Amino acid sequence: MKNVSYHTFCSGRATMTNTIFSKLRSLKNEFTPKQKKTIMMITVTCVIACITIPTVSVLLGGRKSNDVSISSSNQQIDDVSDTENLINFDKDSTPTQQPSIEKNSNSKQPSLRTKPNTVMPSSSPSIQKAKEIPFSSSTNEPSNTIVQNLLSSSPSHRPSYSQSNAQTFLPTSSPTHFPTHNPSATPSQIPSVQPTNAPSPSPSTQPSMIPSPTPTQSPSSLPSTVPTTQPSLEPTKNPTDRPTVSPVSQDYCFTNLIPPDELRLTSGKWWEYASQLNKSRHEWFAGRGKDEPISGLDTMISAVLFTLSSNGLKLTAFFPPLYPGETRDAKLVVTGTVSGKEHKTSCDIKEDFWYCPFRIEGINTDESYTYSVKYTPNKNSDPETTKIRYSYNGNIPKPVDLPRIASVGCFGIDNTMDKTELVNAVEATNPDLLILSGDQTYSHRELVYGFQETLHSIQHLTRNIPTIVMMDDHDYGQGNLMGADTGDEESGSGFEKATCLINSIEDLMVSHNPDPARDTVMWNGMSSKYTSYIYGDIDFAITEARKFKQTLDTKKDNSLLGNEQEEWLKSWCETDIDKIKVVLAATPFASLPTHSTSFSSSNSIKAVSTNNIDPNGFPVKGRTRVMEILNGCSSLILSGDQHLGIAVTYDDYNVSDCASPAAINSVFWRLNYNNLNETHTDAFGNKYTLHNAWNIEESVLSNHKEPSKTRNQNKTVKNDRGDGFMTIRFDGSNAVCAMNEYWLGHKIKWESTLPIA
Repeated sequence: MKNVSYHTFCSGRATMTNTIFSKLRSLKNEFTPKQKKTIMMITVTCVIACITIPTVSVLLGGRKSNDVSISSSNQQIDDVSDTENLINFDKDSTPTQQPSIEKNSNSKQPSLRTKPNTVMPSSSPSIQKAKEIPFSSSTNEPSNTIVQNLLSSSPSHRPSYSQSNAQTFLPTSSPTHFPTHNPSATPSQIPSVQPTNAPSPSPSTQPSMIPSPTPTQSPSSLPSTVPTTQPSLEPTKNPTDRPTVSPVSQDYCFTNLIPPDELRLTSGKWWEYASQLNKSRHEWFAGRGKDEPISGLDTMISAVLFTLSSNGLKLTAFFPPLYPGETRDAKLVVTGTVSGKEHKTSCDIKEDFWYCPFRIEGINTDESYTYSVKYTPNKNSDPETTKIRYSYNGNIPKPVDLPRIASVGCFGIDNTMDKTELVNAVEATNPDLLILSGDQTYSHRELVYGFQETLHSIQHLTRNIPTIVMMDDHDYGQGNLMGADTGDEESGSGFEKATCLINSIEDLMVSHNPDPARDTVMWNGMSSKYTSYIYGDIDFAITEARKFKQTLDTKKDNSLLGNEQEEWLKSWCETDIDKIKVVLAATPFASLPTHSTSFSSSNSIKAVSTNNIDPNGFPVKGRTRVMEILNGCSSLILSGDQHLGIAVTYDDYNVSDCASPAAINSVFWRLNYNNLNETHTDAFGNKYTLHNAWNIEESVLSNHKEPSKTRNQNKTVKNDRGDGFMTIRFDGSNAVCAMNEYWLGHKIKWESTLPIA
């Protein structure tokens, strides 16, 4: 219990109280009855205290009201709702139903992790960290848990085991029952594959093994967002009633807000959990000992992602989960191939997420470069272990005027992580730029591992090719995500996972992307990531609709991108008008499938009805505003998400949309049976001309009926189910979108030529 003076609680915190009540009003339909009752009790208590305490103090002798102390409530809103059906995959890759997780009325669940003392990752080394909302005792401000949660999140985004619209997937194979976690384990219990003569970790580098159940001091800060990287686009100011800081530390996040059965492959004593899973699939990191390289490689760096622009180089290096005692920093050396000039920098490896974001400003795009990421796992005084060093080398090519683009996304669930055929086929197209178009993982409870595995499996592509990463719903661990839900467009009320986790996942996946174009912080503490990227003669608008999209029953203004992103998009259209404007979006701007199947149902193909609000064809008003902005500005959208390779033109706005197919089409099958070269209308009245569509073969539909049953099939079946990727090239005043097969060797399925001028 914390004592708070009456003056501080009732008078000095008036601004915060107004903010909280404003938040409550905007979310009044979001709370469960139990939560409403709890909030009402606290509100009444506060009001009574603020009214009666000064009166009582006067009656008792004129005691100054600001000397009266009250105890702040330590009650917390219940984080856990109903049970969830968890789907795992056993060793023979057959879906099995796991026992449901029991509801726990105590929101402070005991964590199964051992947490090092680290700060939350930032999106770049130059980002300044913000102050915390949880207040230290020296400020004499309340640290009430409910106040903290209200400022940091909305009820619907708090950890919930009843995610009815999102199936939960784990990499094959995982045990039917979760292993018992031993929070008292010591570094000596690290798997025996580590060298027997390895010295014990130094106390100065040894992370704390057991987290305290609650923060014992003012938590370390989360990253704030950064201003635009495009000088012509000034960041908008945050509205005065919107939070401008991120609320909780990583320790608090893992201990209190992330369910204990999540992220166990990459956090805490990950080696204990990994040892019980599919050995072959996880051998690349679980099979290595302390200070040893990744299995099958001669390095400890698993992959890199990078972009080079007029604002400099952003390169992120990725690591397997590190053992206690292995160092948490790395170095980068970049050398000009013509000038010979060296650029050096370093960064800290982010605990539990295992990435290291480098940034070099002032480096230009006039020449190509080589790079080398360097890592020394042990820096103690023993010369035998200190001299163990690893490196990861690659090339940063000079941008070309009209890049060849490869767009790959929807990495569905397969019985292996090997993607050799896909990598070889993409390399055969000789791309200058790679786009990971979204849904890089479907492992909803292991988002960090899921992304890291995908990235490691295609690291031969990203090593030497600049890459833009788009995040879609499954990258957030939530299928068919509507970020605004029924709340305000920047409420974030549709997110089910904790904001502190979402911020870290975003930094993991897109910290190498160009800096965000706005410094907006949403009501739930998330930040905007939309931005632009100029590569040669192409100016890309990297949009994000998932965060701001509202659902069917909203009475708001039908947000898709949100007002601020719409304003930015207008500015983007008005700058660098000599460039070819291309929009990157996670999903198409119409409901293009006419038929679909579910993940694991043997029902026949069903017609798609008006409930398909997943693409950007909905909400209609928001979609209309975006298309009106693009009319006369950009003639080409590159998207994905729908597991359907397709090319269309929205004739009302002279804008074409090419959507990439699923790289691994084992989750959902979607088809378009409309006639080619005719105009069609989706369920929401959005018109499009269909140029081409890549439907799966009828033999796959009739013989296998559901996507999950094709995961163990041969390459011919996987080829016929529509696995592939999209390439884009620019030919004069046209763009050519091509769909590519890869399982039986690289082959172009079809091409569509679309005007861009």
